[in-house]
Amino acid sequence: MKNLENIIFIFDVDSTLVKTETLDDIIEIAVDNDCKCKDNKDLIMKNIKEITDLGMSGNIDFETSLIKRFEIAHILQKHLNFYNEKVLRKYIDFNFKKIISFIQESGGNVFIISGGFGDSINIIADELGVPLESTFANEFIKDKDCVVGFDKNNCLVKNDGKVSITKNIKFKYPNKKVICIGDGNSDYLIKKNGVADEFWGFWQNTKRNSLIKVANQNFYSSKELLEFITN
Repeated sequence: MKNLENIIFIFDVDSTLVKTETLDDIIEIAVDNDCKCKDNKDLIMKNIKEITDLGMSGNIDFETSLIKRFEIAHILQKHLNFYNEKVLRKYIDFNFKKIISFIQESGGNVFIISGGFGDSINIIADELGVPLESTFANEFIKDKDCVVGFDKNNCLVKNDGKVSITKNIKFKYPNKKVICIGDGNSDYLIKKNGVADEFWGFWQNTKRNSLIKVANQNFYSSKELLEFITN
């Protein structure tokens, strides 16, 4: 791929840079450790997945999908610690470290914008070589050792949160092309709203036919994406 120095790449995280949905994984750990929920785990997690899919496909707004998921599970700091220390890294797709490194070495700009939560997203960014100042995520609200909610003033709880942040990035680099890469409606909205020049769908871990149809490019593995960018 030519002229990378003139391109800003915006990467999604969940089901893109990682092979899973980080919040849902954390909720599953919380459910496993809650005696009131444990017996109904399969039903609860099926419900969680349905809510996540509705939010990611744009059938319900993203903030509502967060609220509904937070209503189901009681997340503690120890659940976050266990996930981030013992589980998270096995889901990171390290082909993206090669992709990101190649873009950076070629003079391109890389940003991570995620609807996930900073406790996990910042670890992923660090592992893949993206500076924290180029990483944007939601934030938990905590009371002692409990997660009691999320920061509703963070624009990333909104459907168009990624659009707002990308506008600010583009303002700093007005002459550069913007390409957003991800699997969710919020990623596509960056392009739909005229802030990104292209939306590249990434479907290694999930597929959304409605977004496949509107993507400028579709990739079905990180290896395929790596070969496209480095050639």
